[in-house]
Amino acid sequence: MKNKQAILTFLLLGIPCLFLSSCATDAIQRRIDKNPEMYSRLNADDKQRVNSKKIAQGMSKEAVFLAFGGPSRSAKGLKNGKHYERWYYTRLTPDYVGGYYPGYGRYGPRGYYGYGAGFSAFPDYTRELEAIVEFRNNKVYGWEDVR
Repeated sequence: MKNKQAILTFLLLGIPCLFLSSCATDAIQRRIDKNPEMYSRLNADDKQRVNSKKIAQGMSKEAVFLAFGGPSRSAKGLKNGKHYERWYYTRLTPDYVGGYYPGYGRYGPRGYYGYGAGFSAFPDYTRELEAIVEFRNNKVYGWEDVR
């Protein structure tokens, strides 16, 4: 009986965790596969950073795109006489808005018609800022990880 419970626990928890842990590297590999010429133009250090989803000052926009994907939004501007571009990355975070919902209904010729009471755990999603990358002359000038 304990072996069955352990196997069931692994199937329900272990396999999804293994799948989700490989999603980030799969996304990077998909971007590289779609843009092999972009990846081939990177130097060895930037290729290593892209593969490990890291960022460094002086990286090109192409390297950042391969590592993190396209930004959720971007902005261009002028600061201290220098042109810059910022890429904003966001994530969706579930906010579980659950609770008890009372039923309602009415009596009709065949009895009570109505919708039953119950509990709900459907998430509502909030968009949160995850990172900002600033470019000057198409190279990474600075970045922020928002936690």
